[in-house]
Amino acid sequence: MDDYEVIDMEEQLEEEKKQGVIKCILFENGTYIVSEIEEIVADYGMPNCKLINPYEIKDEFLSKFPNYCNQTEILMSSDKFLTIYDPSDIILNKYVRMTAE
Repeated sequence: MDDYEVIDMEEQLEEEKKQGVIKCILFENGTYIVSEIEEIVADYGMPNCKLINPYEIKDEFLSKFPNYCNQTEILMSSDKFLTIYDPSDIILNKYVRMTAE
């Protein structure tokens, strides 16, 4: 018998969905956020993304998002996003350092 590993593609996709990825988000109002993002199953019109340790980006400085909140996870609707993209190395390094605590 061959020594090949059998991969269950559905199981692999589910595992990847559980592991958030760090992305930048541009909101409709011009706010830039860097956060770990997880897609969540939701009905139409309900929040379908979980932002974990979100930080607002202002001139390469990061500040906790949203203001006046102690939560580290917030739910958002992706229909408020203009785009999602990979952070620059500078922003990614700052984010990783700030969330490593």
